[in-house]
Amino acid sequence: MPIFDSHIHADTRGWEDLRTLSLFGTRAVVTCSHDVFDFSGPQSVFDHYGRLLGFDCRRLRMNHVQPFVALGIHPEGIPREGVDEVLARLPELLGHEAVVAVGEVGLQNGTDQEIDVLRRLLQIGKDLGKPCIVHTPQKNKAEIARLAMELIVQVGISLDLVVIDHVDSRTIEEVRAFGSWIGLTIQPYKISDKEAASLVQAYGSDRVMLNSDLAGGMSDVLSIPKSIFEMKTLGIAPEDIRKVTYDNAVSFYRVGRLLSS
Repeated sequence: MPIFDSHIHADTRGWEDLRTLSLFGTRAVVTCSHDVFDFSGPQSVFDHYGRLLGFDCRRLRMNHVQPFVALGIHPEGIPREGVDEVLARLPELLGHEAVVAVGEVGLQNGTDQEIDVLRRLLQIGKDLGKPCIVHTPQKNKAEIARLAMELIVQVGISLDLVVIDHVDSRTIEEVRAFGSWIGLTIQPYKISDKEAASLVQAYGSDRVMLNSDLAGGMSDVLSIPKSIFEMKTLGIAPEDIRKVTYDNAVSFYRVGRLLSS
């Protein structure tokens, strides 16, 4: 069964991990910009974007994984100065052929600066018709997720263009009712493979995407294959498993015509 990992950070992982992704069925990924540095200013952010678009896309292709990229400003990666410059240039960068989404964006603590930056990023996504990957934190997840959803409504971006990511049992009912896409992140301190399978069983496969959020911290390169095993164990239909691990990501990111045969 092919896998499309809808949210990773390839720049934090070694060659062997990218090869393992491929060996265990990952055919495509979206590698997202994030909070990899304490960005001192705009150029450090642009250098980060450049690495994702160049070096990391090449590494993924060499391991037979089709790379797509999301560019944005993570709430914990807001540069210490020059955020306006980054936001001003972002629409141009989002036009790159490999860039399929605005991300990873969102809220961590719900500060005024985070709220302002997220609102402006969602507006860019709305103006360009680009999907947006919206981060939610572990601490105060439900409260911060509600605030993010309020901003999404205020901006008026189509919910077809929004995935609320890192959803868990605390937030899935509200996010499901909200109507956006749902990202389930299988990672230590988020949800386990068994929990992911149980949530798919309970809430269905529509508008749900599994991701590993592979990053520099604790993550499991086999988290989605393990989740597939657990979903099979629960008796979830193969077509539903394929939806949450491949087809829904193809639909959300609108990349069907770009995928290698």
